[in-house]
Amino acid sequence: MMKSNILFFLLLFLSRFSFSQCGNIFMTQNEVQSKTYKLDIIKQIQESINNQNQRTSADKDTIRIPVVFNVLIEDSIADIKLYDKSVFYEVLDSANKYLNIEYEKLLSFNRAEFHDIVDVPYIQLIIARYNTQGVLAEGIRYKKWTAPNSNEFCEFPFINGQQKAKLDQFGGISAWDTRHYLNFWVGNFRKTSGSCYSGQSTYPIFPFLYGQPLAFMDGVLLQDYLFKGNHRQLSYFSTIIHEMGHYLGLLHILGGLASDDEKGCNIDDGIKDTPLQYEANYNCNTIVNSCVEANDKNDMCSNTMDYADGITFTIEQNKVMRNAALNIRKDLSIPKVAANLVVSKYEICKGEIVTLKWNNTAPIKSDFLYSSWSNVANNLSHTIQPNADTVLNLFLTNAYDTVLKTIEIKVIDKPTASYSISDTITIAQNISVTIHNATQVSSSVPHTFEQGVFNFQAGNTTDSFYIFFKNNCFEDSVLIQYVFNDIQTKINNNSIQQISIYPNPSYQKIYVQLEKQINPNIDTYYIFDTNGKIVAQNNLSQTIDVSQLNTGNYILLINNNNTLYSSKFLKK
Repeated sequence: MMKSNILFFLLLFLSRFSFSQCGNIFMTQNEVQSKTYKLDIIKQIQESINNQNQRTSADKDTIRIPVVFNVLIEDSIADIKLYDKSVFYEVLDSANKYLNIEYEKLLSFNRAEFHDIVDVPYIQLIIARYNTQGVLAEGIRYKKWTAPNSNEFCEFPFINGQQKAKLDQFGGISAWDTRHYLNFWVGNFRKTSGSCYSGQSTYPIFPFLYGQPLAFMDGVLLQDYLFKGNHRQLSYFSTIIHEMGHYLGLLHILGGLASDDEKGCNIDDGIKDTPLQYEANYNCNTIVNSCVEANDKNDMCSNTMDYADGITFTIEQNKVMRNAALNIRKDLSIPKVAANLVVSKYEICKGEIVTLKWNNTAPIKSDFLYSSWSNVANNLSHTIQPNADTVLNLFLTNAYDTVLKTIEIKVIDKPTASYSISDTITIAQNISVTIHNATQVSSSVPHTFEQGVFNFQAGNTTDSFYIFFKNNCFEDSVLIQYVFNDIQTKINNNSIQQISIYPNPSYQKIYVQLEKQINPNIDTYYIFDTNGKIVAQNNLSQTIDVSQLNTGNYILLINNNNTLYSSKFLKK
């Protein structure tokens, strides 16, 4: 680096244009200094590629860079209409599509011979959303100015032109802190000098950073004609990508520094995987190999750092840019949100409170689903009391990067029981009780409990019982009571007379003959299996059909004029 007493006599601007050649401007006192700085740049590039100790991020971990557009307008009405905010969102949207393009699509933009060296940068340019004081403010600013009637932006000594564009006190518009924002200045910077360039960008190795006297100049100048007419469709986003390449440490692919007239196969950009080329390309319609070497590739006119509006970077070019963003311009890239979300409980009893915490959130700004978060030592907390199962989407953002956490809270409700039984119960009749929200069930009677249903088969010794149930939060019980019907009562009292039936054994029907007359509307019969379960019952008649019964022993019970008769029979 040069000493501070000569800083004001030095500035490197790297140029980008689409239709006419104009030399890169390297304002220095002699050719020796130019070569010295070129060597410093190449050294920095090699360190970016080779130094494994540099702080890096994953190859596909997107680096986000906040951008400020400082727009200098000459006609307040016409230019504000021309430079509507949507234009700047549009240009960055176009640029970002190519900076984060799908790899297969990137290959389609390049000849097959370059497929082994191309890669996606994964860099995203985002219009700033907070100013240097941390106040919500959009990074698009307008100021009316008078464009200098001179060649100060393209000819020596152009420091005057830089001041008039980039400092409030000279009539321009001062940058937001160049440590934390990539500043673009858009305006008429060629009023009397023709279209000498489309853009100019500072280079990070020079003394324009972090408190240096020339730090106000750090950023990119863009000619206003890029946003007008046909240029807007083709050149404005590719120019931004090209100038961003310089801003993050890249030379032109042809390797020239002091002037585009500096050309030849002995000049290199310091990056091994970019092919040597003799001079700049202005279109990509022909296959040219201007520097023939062993195993050499053709000129890479599709490369962004040439002049043919290419949108491709190589693997090592990307390493240089990512290293510059994360190390040389270490305060520029937006840190990823990396706070830890802690949930006090994912399963609670109804009425309980859940505490949510984002720990270690500094120094980001935070937006949440709820407005009542408290902040203590950069630990944000919030409490909720859900009444039912709840799904929460919690957002933490620094306005550029957002973390979304989806959590599910299960609320355990009080267990309950529901059932319906008839007024009178017969022996072996099944009683079912549905239990809700219970994990454990117990009772004094034999039972089964599957899929939330309690099943009990009535016997002749029980006419009431409790079912106890609980879960992790609550417990309750229900009393089941029932009355046996008259038949069961009489059976229990053993007031039964024996009768004969025939045939016995029987295949189809059995016949009964009683002393009393049969009344079909009142008299009934019951058939029990050997387990005491009623398997058939109906109005009584002298002939009873048993054809549907399974083979086995049964008991026939007859209620005739309130007198009980019984007999055993075998079904074959």
